[in-house]
Amino acid sequence: MPLFRRRSEPDSQVAELTGQLAALRARLDAIEEAATRLPPPRPMVTPPATAPPAPTSPGTTPPLPPPSVDALTAPLRQALDELSARFDAAEQERVADRDRVDTRLTELSTTLTDQLHELSGGLQTQEERLAAFRAELEALAAEPPGDGATDLDELRAGQARIANEVARHEIAFHQELAALADRLGRQRPTR
Repeated sequence: MPLFRRRSEPDSQVAELTGQLAALRARLDAIEEAATRLPPPRPMVTPPATAPPAPTSPGTTPPLPPPSVDALTAPLRQALDELSARFDAAEQERVADRDRVDTRLTELSTTLTDQLHELSGGLQTQEERLAAFRAELEALAAEPPGDGATDLDELRAGQARIANEVARHEIAFHQELAALADRLGRQRPTR
């Protein structure tokens, strides 16, 4: 389950296809309704072979047979099917894009969580080492003075050594933080 869910903006192509589908369905329904109100076609009566053809008056033409509803609605149905297929393809593409984004966000959040745990462990290790150095420094400071000059020289040498160790560990810690920040910067997704 993805941790971050973005609301997808309505795709303009999907909105356009939806509008066209609705318009075609309304038009198709209107044509089918009009076709149901037409009178049923009259059977063609063939005149007997012996009877002469009925005279027609010069300005009139015989009535046309009613149009076939299937012939009128076939292009609309075909256009409706094409738009429906385009709409389905656009919807599938949108779902696939959303799934890819969700997968990538899950991967990034997992990576970030792992790196934060690693950094936390590194900080804890550094704190433990610093505490050990402080304890050693306090132990050296608490030792009873023996020979004044040699003890003082030993104490100064111990303090210098401990200070150098503390500085070295702090530098290493800052380098680890910089490396982690660099890795996080490189793993950001491109937009």
